[in-house]
Amino acid sequence: MSYYADNNTVAAADRNASNGYPYSPTAYNNTTYEHVEQSTPTTSMHNLSTVNVPKPSSPSGDSWVKLVIWQFVIALLIIGYAAVSPYTKVEESFNLHAIHDILRFSVMDSSALVKYDHLQFPGVVPRTFIGPLFIAAVTKCFIPVTRRFGLDDLYAVRLAFAVVASLCIVYFTRGVKRALGSDTACTTMYLMAAQFHFIYYLSRPLPNTFASLICTKILVFTISN
Repeated sequence: MSYYADNNTVAAADRNASNGYPYSPTAYNNTTYEHVEQSTPTTSMHNLSTVNVPKPSSPSGDSWVKLVIWQFVIALLIIGYAAVSPYTKVEESFNLHAIHDILRFSVMDSSALVKYDHLQFPGVVPRTFIGPLFIAAVTKCFIPVTRRFGLDDLYAVRLAFAVVASLCIVYFTRGVKRALGSDTACTTMYLMAAQFHFIYYLSRPLPNTFASLICTKILVFTISN
């Protein structure tokens, strides 16, 4: 590649030559202008296609350890909030009463269904028993533990919610790790741990809580394409 320059530019080219930039000055017409030759790269498109591009480094062991630690932190926060604030409010009453009736009267005996609280207080919105059935099954595993410590069965229900929610969070962060890497998964856990509202309500028998547990699985499928 060539270009025409005045004497000042040629002088600058002389200084660049001392730093390793090749050029070849030649006289052109008179002393006012000089023709400067500049070398061009010799790399062909074929050479560019064979260049080895480094692959992204794999997640370090430290990131994996941090991710596991934060998963335990989130689980402890969920369980801790359930233990500190076990009692429920009116929006949680339907699911809580449904879990109570399923555990006390069972669903196998049709004659016991007439004792369900839902028949006397059905509410204005139709509700499903699928969520309470699932949580009631998990709660049965924790009732012996809570009763051993003299605690009400309500603690077993909240503990069952907390464990299921913690497993969903672990599943979600593993999906983020596979799709976006360990660093992004750890950052996600930082944000979750910093939010009181989200962690606090993950162990409460609200309809939105049941929905969030299902949506977590759907979200993992979405980010994993």
